[in-house]
Amino acid sequence: MGDTFELSAAKMREQGMSEIAINQFAHLYDSWINDKSGEFIRENTVEPIKSVPNFHEIYETIDHDKAVNAFAKTAFIKLNGGLGTSMGLSCAKSLLPVR
Repeated sequence: MGDTFELSAAKMREQGMSEIAINQFAHLYDSWINDKSGEFIRENTVEPIKSVPNFHEIYETIDHDKAVNAFAKTAFIKLNGGLGTSMGLSCAKSLLPVR
C-alpha cells in the first residue's frame, strides 16, 4: 500500500490499536488514495426514514432458513452509557472485539 500508510499503521500499532481498526483505516486510506468516492455514503444524501415496519408486518416475506443462519452468526451488543467507563475502558466501546 505504500510507505505513507505503513508509517501510519506503525503509529497505530504503537498506540495499541487493534488490527481490525488498522485494517479499516487501510481500507478507507486505499479508497481515498484511489479516489473510490463512490464507495461512501455522503451525509447530504442520507434521508431519515419515515417508518420502520414491525416484525409481524414482514414475517411472511422473510426466508426463515437464511434468517436463522444469519442470527447464528450475529452478535447483538447494547452499549449503554457509562458501562465501559466504569469497567476501566479507555477506548471507544464500539471497537471492542467480539468473540
